[in-house]
Formats: sequence, C-alpha cells, structure tokens
Amino acid sequence: EAEVELGEEALEAGGLGLHSNATLEVHCSRDIRVSGALGPAAVLERKSPLASDAPVGLGGTTAWKLCSLGPSTTLAVVFDVVAPHAPDGGGGGAQFFLQFVTRYLHADGRPRVRVTTLTRRWVDGSNLADLVQGFDQEAAAVLIARLACHKMESEEDFDATRWLDRSLIRLAGRFRDYRRDDAESFSLRPQLAYLPQFLFHFRRSQFVQVFGNSPDETAYAQMALNREATGEAMLMLQPTLVAYALGAPGPEPVLLDVTSVAPDRVLLLDAYFYVSGGLGGGWGFMGSVYNAAPRRPPRNFIIIFSFSFSKPPQPTAN
Repeated sequence: EAEVELGEEALEAGGLGLHSNATLEVHCSRDIRVSGALGPAAVLERKSPLASDAPVGLGGTTAWKLCSLGPSTTLAVVFDVVAPHAPDGGGGGAQFFLQFVTRYLHADGRPRVRVTTLTRRWVDGSNLADLVQGFDQEAAAVLIARLACHKMESEEDFDATRWLDRSLIRLAGRFRDYRRDDAESFSLRPQLAYLPQFLFHFRRSQFVQVFGNSPDETAYAQMALNREATGEAMLMLQPTLVAYALGAPGPEPVLLDVTSVAPDRVLLLDAYFYVSGGLGGGWGFMGSVYNAAPRRPPRNFIIIFSFSFSKPPQPTAN
C-alpha cells in the first residue's frame, strides 16, 4: 500500500490552499499491478495493462479524478504483486518503482503537474523480519478502516465486524511469535503491536456502529475519514487523551480508561470531530476544560483548536 498526500503546498498569502480539477495517474514496474484507490476520488475510464484483475476500492483503472485538492487531501493506492519475485543473490534486493503523476488547476488559474517517484526493494516473503521493516501500523489501520467503509457502502449484507476479525486473525497468524502449547507466550512483532488496539477502537466507532446515527452523520464521518491524512484519521479511530497535572511541567499522554481520571488532573480528549475535557472527571465540551486550566490556555489547546475542521470557539478563563 502507498499513501500519497495531495495538495501539500504551503498556504500562500491571501489564499486558501485549495486547488481544483485534479487527476492522479499511477505507473509501476513489472510484476506489480494497481488494484485500486481509496479516497475522495472517482474512477476515470482508462484501460491500462497495469490495472489489476482483483480490484480493491475504486479499481479497474490507474487514473482517478479529484474535484478539489486541499492541504490534507490524501488518497490511498493499493497494489497487487502478480508474480513472485526473488531478491537478487548479491547483497541488496532488486528494486521496483512507483510513480504518481498529479495534474491540477492551481488556485491562481494555472495548470500544474507534480511527479513523485518512489523506489523500493524486493525481499523474500518468507523473511518476516525484512517484510515488516518500516511497516506503518497507523497507515495500515486507516487503510483498513477506509476499505471497511467502502465495503459497507458497496456490498450488501457486509458484516464489518466479522471481516475485521478475520483480517486480524490472518495477520496474527502470519506475524505472531509464540511457544507451542503456551497461550501466554503469544505476541506480535513490535511493528504490529498496536494494530489490534487500533482496530478494536475502530470496531466501536461511529463508522462501524452506525445505529443511533443519522445517514447524514455517517456519510459525513466517512467523507472525513476518506479525505484526511493518517494523523487526523487516527484521531477518528482512536481519540487521544492528554492529562495536565497541577504543578506538572507539561502534558502527559494517558490511557483511554477510567483509571486516568484523578482529582488533580485536567484531561483533554481530542476525537477530531469534537474536543472535550474536564477536571476530576467533570466532562464537558470545549469550555469546561479552560475553567480548570491556567489563565493562559496551554499551547496544545490552541494547536488542536486551530486544526479542527469545524472550529470551536476558544473561550478564555476569567
């Protein structure tokens, strides 16, 4: 899988950083095919020998249309290895290439083209240590979440919970470490250690548990998940909880658990769609956390509020 951030350009003076009429085209080396894309895009009907016969998400092509690009617009592209490829015998493995060509209309009215070329090396599939080297479990969790949401929309009678369980079982079955007949010895490699936790929170999120949410709320949440980059999308899957202890020099990340509540702590919960907090378990939205905080709001509060999509008011403590 590869995740491409589109619209990375810095916001220009007086501009919104929004561009339009964009297309993304993918080229790759032999033995690799493009399975599809997951994100805020539409399929362009372009037949290509590089398109995989096993589509994933928006598949059957190597080109997609995007109506707009912003600083956080992100598209995930899934690839398929169509033929086993053994690494070279001497030293390093053979290389393969991926190229992403983005064409769009800049906010100043001029067309632009951006070309991003990546290279990776083949490794032996039986060598798990090399296979998981550099594995990004947060990006993988977001990709799985996007794929699950796509299947929920496009497939009838799709059971997202069962599909997530089976996917996690297959993953653990290949990348686990354990001693025979000793269940307590089971563990995942460090590069995948937090992935089950991410998927656990995703199973309990509004993306999978849609009961009680209106169709508009579900569609909006899925639209945001498909658009935002990994960092923001992870907040949707697993909110972050930060504690500000009275007299402590700075914030401290704590577990999403009732044990994190203490009478001398200010807790701040960032779930992307809303920010809430309180002192000693007295939770409320936005403003209550400031009442227990120092007169000048901590820098973390300002950063979180400034990056929120629907900006909440920034109250000040009197």
